[in-house]
Amino acid sequence: MGWNLRNRFLVPTLGLVLVGMVVSSWLAYSVSKDALHEAINAQSEMMVRAAAGELGRRVRDQREDIATQAMRNVLVDVLRVPPGGDRAAVVRRANEALRQVVATYDVYQVVNVLGPDGVVAASNLDASVGKENRANRDYFKRGMQGEATVSEPLMSMTTNTPVVVLAVPIKADGKVAGVLYGAMDMGKYAKEFINPIKIGKTGYAFLVAGNGKVIAHPDPSLILKTDISELDWGKRVLAQRTGSIAYPWQGITKYAYFMEEPSTKWIMCVTVDESDVSDPVAAIRNVSVAATTAILLLVGAVIFLIVRNLVNALGKGVEFASAVAEGDLSRQLDVARSDEIGTLAVKLLIRAVREPGAAPSHLHLPPSLIIRRSVRNLLL
Repeated sequence: MGWNLRNRFLVPTLGLVLVGMVVSSWLAYSVSKDALHEAINAQSEMMVRAAAGELGRRVRDQREDIATQAMRNVLVDVLRVPPGGDRAAVVRRANEALRQVVATYDVYQVVNVLGPDGVVAASNLDASVGKENRANRDYFKRGMQGEATVSEPLMSMTTNTPVVVLAVPIKADGKVAGVLYGAMDMGKYAKEFINPIKIGKTGYAFLVAGNGKVIAHPDPSLILKTDISELDWGKRVLAQRTGSIAYPWQGITKYAYFMEEPSTKWIMCVTVDESDVSDPVAAIRNVSVAATTAILLLVGAVIFLIVRNLVNALGKGVEFASAVAEGDLSRQLDVARSDEIGTLAVKLLIRAVREPGAAPSHLHLPPSLIIRRSVRNLLL
């Protein structure tokens, strides 16, 4: 089925415009998606590096502080009270010193001095003195061997909340006489340094121990109860230690960025849903589609009006020529134009006037000055 002149103009032009707009929109979508993904990657990597660095600095500062506290005479004296000495007074002074430590460094829940038998000899909590025993704790055993340690996360026996213990030996007269430890409140640390980290709408940070136990997370129900070593993606994180992965989780794709803190071997993680990339890009795609549709309709309307004007004028010429060819010289050709179509109309009128038996007075000339003058000149 042949196309008329209007369709021959309209369809190819609109098709070309449509192809151009679709290609342009696809390029914009692809470039935007890649750029947004790269931006989120860069932001996540920067955040995880900064968080891991802050964690390392905080642990290092607290270890140095505990080591300094262990050399204070007010605490050492608790472990070398001579027979017949006023032990109660010595303990009171040590307890007060430890309360000042907790008040100064609010990350500590508890700071205790342990005797050689593991029993609490002094504490910021008076009720713990002489009653609580930490002899079974690894940090105590290693401390008595002269090692300074940072424990794996554990549940505090005093407060029943997640803590990390920083422990150092206390020496009296050059020999290890006991252990000083501070239980660092991971909840406070997370609230100050981890929970505020947000990436996009869904991204957040969390911290896992070297063995995979979650020790800080925006969802408190997961702390010390979730072990990522039991999850497929967690095994990849623990094997890689530093880097990034994509993994499925509850029906969605997530991206994890992580870095190991060297001194503790803990791993700082930032996770982001794929929707943080796809949703903004989908919005860009939708805007592009809407803009393409609007432009296509506008271009189509403009072209349609232009082509209709041309086709109507040409149609009149075709009807006039057909009538003349059939011998009907009384038809009028009213095409008042000064372009090529107007010239064609003049030629048709000239041809009609030259037909045998044609009467000029019977021709209804159009109001166009060009046509009137051309015909008048011919007749003269």
